[in-house]
Amino acid sequence: MREAAEKRPATAVPAAAQSATADLQLVCFGIGGGEYGMEASAIVEILPASRLIPAEVKTRGAAGSIPVHGVSCPVVDLSFQLDGKAGPGVPGGRVLICEQAGRLWGLLVDDVTEILRVDGACRESDDRQGQKVDAMLWSYLCRFDDRDIRILDPDKIAPLIPGASERN
Repeated sequence: MREAAEKRPATAVPAAAQSATADLQLVCFGIGGGEYGMEASAIVEILPASRLIPAEVKTRGAAGSIPVHGVSCPVVDLSFQLDGKAGPGVPGGRVLICEQAGRLWGLLVDDVTEILRVDGACRESDDRQGQKVDAMLWSYLCRFDDRDIRILDPDKIAPLIPGASERN
């Protein structure tokens, strides 16, 4: 994982850009060939997927659980949620540990590629009506260096995670 040493300017279509211009720190990752990200403030920890305890019974998107500071946290396989099929179990995969409303849960991703600090003007709203389920899990698009990074929204993902653990 590499961290950008300097803040680089992001490009955006001004008419579509949201008004927020505060700097963003994004954790970027791959899922099934797509490029996604999440605001770093939503991520508590990044753990190797090798620590994942597979689910005994596979339910929609349930990857299993992972121990985090003595607590077993449920993990969702994002490739299942985004593409409708389980990921290939890529060696070097990671679990992003997130906290929403005092509950911990994990997101299984293929890899964490970089941490970016970008100008908030890279945020672009997008009309996603009629698109598949992945569009319902992200909150905005970040246009950066000729890349379109879909920024996942933890508030939209959390309800998909059964039994998220309360943090002590």
